[in-house]
Amino acid sequence: MNRERSVGQTKENRLKIKNLCIIAGAGDLPVYALDEAVKRNIPFRVYVLDDTNEALIKSLESLKTDWQKISLGRFDEILKKLRADQITHAMIVGKVSKKNFLSSISFNMKTLAILKKAKNFNDASLFELVAAEFKKIHVEIIKQDAFLKALLCPPGIYSRRKPDKKELADIDFGMDFAKRIALLDIGQTAVVAGKTLLAVEAVEGTDEAIRRGGAYARKSPGVVCKAMRKNQDTRFDVPTVGLQTVETMRQNNCRVLAIEAGHTFVADREALVQKINEYKMVFVAVKL
Repeated sequence: MNRERSVGQTKENRLKIKNLCIIAGAGDLPVYALDEAVKRNIPFRVYVLDDTNEALIKSLESLKTDWQKISLGRFDEILKKLRADQITHAMIVGKVSKKNFLSSISFNMKTLAILKKAKNFNDASLFELVAAEFKKIHVEIIKQDAFLKALLCPPGIYSRRKPDKKELADIDFGMDFAKRIALLDIGQTAVVAGKTLLAVEAVEGTDEAIRRGGAYARKSPGVVCKAMRKNQDTRFDVPTVGLQTVETMRQNNCRVLAIEAGHTFVADREALVQKINEYKMVFVAVKL
C-alpha cells in the first residue's frame, strides 16, 4: 500500500490517496465502493461493521482481500487500527443501523468518553464527531458521491409506466415533506397517498417506514419519496434505494418511487428498473 492514485479528474475529486480504508456497513454500497477502488487501482483495506453482508464478504473472498471485523462500541480501537495501517483516507459507506447503535452495542469506557463530546445522538452530530476524531489522526474522509458518482441518477422518468396526474401531485407533495424531514435530521423518506402524509422515516429505517405508510395506503397506492438534507455532508449517509426498497414497496401497496435527482444512490439501477417495470410501478428522479 505505497502507491498514490488520483480519485478523479474533476476539481471536486482531485485527491491523492496513498492508503484507503473502506469502512463497510450493511447493504449494497460497500460492494460498489470495493469495486471502484479496484477499478481505480487504489491501495485499500476493508473494515467490516456488518459481517452478515454476504455480497461484500463474497467479493472480498473472490479478490483474496484481507478484511477485519470492527465494532462501533470500540471506536478507540478503530482509531488505533487506522494509525497502525497508516491509513490516509477513509470512506464510510453502507447502512449503519441507528437501532443497533442505540440498543445492542456495548461501549467500552474509552469510547464512552469520546461519545460524551457529541452535542446529541442525531446522525449529523455523530458524523461530525467521527470526522473530528479522524482528523486528529490525519485521516481524511472521502465524499461518497465523489467516489460513487456513477450510482447517482439525473432527472427523468426511468420506468415504462409514466406517473398520472394524481401520482404527479403526490410526488410534489411527498418530495416537499421528504426534504423537510431530511432538513430536521429525522430521516430521508416520506410515504404519501392522496396528498396525505402517511409515514416519515426515523430511527426504524426506510423499509419500516414503507411498511407503516403502506398499511394506510388504502384508497390509492402509496408514493415513496426520498431526498437529501440541504447542505448534507456527503461523506456520510447519502440517500440510497435498491432492489430491497422495491420489494418492500410491492409487498406494502406502494407503487411509485421518487428520488431526488443527483443526490440519491441507486444500487444496481438496471435490475431495479427491470423490477419496477415487472411490477408496473413508477420510478422517477426529481430535480429539487
